[in-house]
Amino acid sequence: MKEIIRKYKAQATKLLHLFENIYSWLPVASLIDDHIFVTHGGISDITDLNKINQIKRNKVCSFRKYIKEFLYD
Repeated sequence: MKEIIRKYKAQATKLLHLFENIYSWLPVASLIDDHIFVTHGGISDITDLNKINQIKRNKVCSFRKYIKEFLYD
């Protein structure tokens, strides 16, 4: 984010909103051959995969808690 602000000063806010919109439509994880779970950072031993399946796409506020759990914890 700092790099975008530094490089695209006047348009940085607009660009960051665009990225946020685009990323809200992308899958945060994938399942390969029904048994390999692939995600940005991994999942913890307390991650509930049923909650991940319930995530409605493009609803950032409604699932932000779960994304933080399995991407960053």
